[in-house]
Amino acid sequence: MTDVAVAALAARTGTAVVSLMRAENWPEFQTDLARWFGGADQRQAERIAERLGKERDEWLVAMPSRKYALRARFREAWATRVSDRLDDLDGAARATAVRELQALLDGLLPPEPEAAPEAPAPEAAPVHAQDDALAVGGDLSVTASGERSIAAAVIRGDVHAGAPPSPVPPPVPDASQG
Repeated sequence: MTDVAVAALAARTGTAVVSLMRAENWPEFQTDLARWFGGADQRQAERIAERLGKERDEWLVAMPSRKYALRARFREAWATRVSDRLDDLDGAARATAVRELQALLDGLLPPEPEAAPEAPAPEAAPVHAQDDALAVGGDLSVTASGERSIAAAVIRGDVHAGAPPSPVPPPVPDASQG
């Protein structure tokens, strides 16, 4: 398996960890992934299961504003752990571990779509930007999620998340009113 394929499998595992944290089949996934990491070492499998459980508990009780950051951190951490474990294996042991992990993920997640063959990239024209502009020579995606979120590639001027400011200032009370 190529390094790119290993990285993709590791990333898929990291995504599975954060995607399944709120799923009914979390206990099954937690046990199976811990067993995959631990191999014949039961103590290692228990430590991994405990780590997965603590991270899930941390995510479940986190404030909504922290959940996104936690998910990103957990996704990256588990992808790195998988990649490191596979890097420590060689030959047949690595191939077996890859097959086992793919089977584990395939049993719990929908299959990944087949990648379309890549067409040769067209010759790109140079892209330039001046001042505070944004120039993109390919696709650009800007997203935001959550209440009162704002996403923009370039912002010029004021930005408000919430009720718009009142166009007319409130009247000043008359001194006779108290």
